[in-house]
Amino acid sequence: MFATFTTREAVVMAEGIYRQDGKRGPTWRAVVSAGRDPVTGKRRQIVRTFRTEREAIDWRLETLQRIRAGTYSEPSTMPLGEYLTRWLASRQDLAPSSRTRYESVLRCHIIPDLGHVPLGELRPDHIQDLYDRRAGTSTPFMMHAILHPALDRARRLGMIHRDILDGVIVTGRRNIRTGDHPRRWWGWTELERFLDTAREQEPRYYPLFHTLAATGLRISEALRLRWEDVDLAAGIVRVTESKTTAGRRQVTIDPDTVAVLRDHWREQTMRHEAMGPAWSDRGLVFDRGDGHPMPHRTIAHTMDRIIRHAEVPRLTIHDLRHVHASLLLERGRPMHYVQRRLGHASITQTLGTYAHIVPQTDAADAAAFGDGLRQARQQRTDRGSEARVTET
Repeated sequence: MFATFTTREAVVMAEGIYRQDGKRGPTWRAVVSAGRDPVTGKRRQIVRTFRTEREAIDWRLETLQRIRAGTYSEPSTMPLGEYLTRWLASRQDLAPSSRTRYESVLRCHIIPDLGHVPLGELRPDHIQDLYDRRAGTSTPFMMHAILHPALDRARRLGMIHRDILDGVIVTGRRNIRTGDHPRRWWGWTELERFLDTAREQEPRYYPLFHTLAATGLRISEALRLRWEDVDLAAGIVRVTESKTTAGRRQVTIDPDTVAVLRDHWREQTMRHEAMGPAWSDRGLVFDRGDGHPMPHRTIAHTMDRIIRHAEVPRLTIHDLRHVHASLLLERGRPMHYVQRRLGHASITQTLGTYAHIVPQTDAADAAAFGDGLRQARQQRTDRGSEARVTET
């Protein structure tokens, strides 16, 4: 039987909510009268089916309010897959790597499962089932990164009438690494051993690895760096080409890194003069030997060789960025400073990656609070004593 509702909801239910029993359990059919068609004069009805009674009643109430306010429009019948494909094509702000990743997620996960569903018939349980089938992986987070802005835009355009993701739980692997086995990157000793080995065995690649470790730049940012972006006198590197707006930033470098880059500039200048017209003058800071960009795969293989000789735990090129951030945080640098240095758009991203590195100071914090309160009480006691002495 029906659950207990308020008087208003009971009337609505009686007028246009119907239960339908099927092989997979009951569903609820909501019907709203939308007046008569101005062309044919026939009576119009809007019909939707829901899995729960609550959803059917909420939809009917909201639809009636929109009709009475004159703001109702028919939800889009465009399939979700077609809409998401168009939405992605309109996103001119995405970096090439992000676009490729989004296309892969759409093609492999979202479109095969929900691509045929019309936008107007998309329900929260559709999305929740999609996420739950991939629970425990990072895929639900990637799907949510697409669906959240795409469906929000559809809502603002009137293609759907509510926030479909409201109440949906992203059941993927947690981003915040605060569990029993947090990711460990190199410490100071291991980083020094790696860089020392690189300087001895791979001198051509040493300036790149040193710069990555000393600045926290992404490898793509470092390989696009030009000498016009580097001010050795001021000790500043300007990142003008990045995957995000926040990534375009200014990074201060230490005197040792300035010296490494100055020596590298002299060595590169000598190669340029020796090669003459064969040199590709692109102004790149890091080149493969003839002015052309360094191949990413060659850099990765070179780093693996250095790691084996240095006998340090294996890390990737991108992990040098994590090493830089983790060592700064271990030295007590503020989280928001590290965020700006890495070019993160939000401090939430920084916290989600490095929360386990920040020193746990609960005991010290509690002691500091207690000391502050005791000092305030003591000051008040001292002022009262002074006042009594003055009166006498």
